[in-house]
Amino acid sequence: MELCDGKYIARQDADDVSYPDRLEKQVAFMEKNSNVGLLGTSMRVIRPEKTYTAGMPLNIEQIKATILFGTCIMHPTAMLRNDVLRNNHLKYPEILVEDYALFGRLVSFTDVVNLPDVTGDHYIGTTNITITRKMDISFQVIELSKHFIETNLGINGINIEKYRKFRYGWSVFDFDINSENIISLLKDGSRFLKDIEDANNRLCIYDTNALSFAINNIWNIIKYNLGFGALYFIICQASISVLKK
Repeated sequence: MELCDGKYIARQDADDVSYPDRLEKQVAFMEKNSNVGLLGTSMRVIRPEKTYTAGMPLNIEQIKATILFGTCIMHPTAMLRNDVLRNNHLKYPEILVEDYALFGRLVSFTDVVNLPDVTGDHYIGTTNITITRKMDISFQVIELSKHFIETNLGINGINIEKYRKFRYGWSVFDFDINSENIISLLKDGSRFLKDIEDANNRLCIYDTNALSFAINNIWNIIKYNLGFGALYFIICQASISVLKK
């Protein structure tokens, strides 16, 4: 990135495809909106089992709040304003979730926007790093999210192990999945999100409606992931009962 000397930096992964009008649309928007330092778009996501359109929050305030919990810019669509990076000494760190690490800091220096337009295809196969290093990525996302929440809202003492478990639920199999654990993790997740809401009510860092939007989205993810854990537990218990017979 240090070698880039243009006004804008356009990001794309090697195995993804940008549509012919992607750069034209993004440059036109950036030229008209000098307050925007990072611009993403929607993408068509192609997996072996299905194809769908991945949309992200469009509202500036919603993006600012949502990025507390994870990136909400499709990385292969990102266009960055170079002088915002240089003036604030920002660059990608050498970690797996480099996009979240950079974008999570960028929202403190500039406005971040997503266009609703679908400007490319994003391929996710069995050999993608998103799949092959899923556990490592989940650890890094949680660590960064914890950092942003503690730094921006002054919430200290977040239990990173609990956060990872109720955030990723069924996809983290290094703890016992049973009904008590699932209920306990749901309660932990609910308290965690309530603490964030209460801290923001005191400090007024994020737009209230935007933070509610972000909290509702992450709560749905928590319920979804822990729901699969509950289903897994029920299936295991049923299988044991069958085997005993």
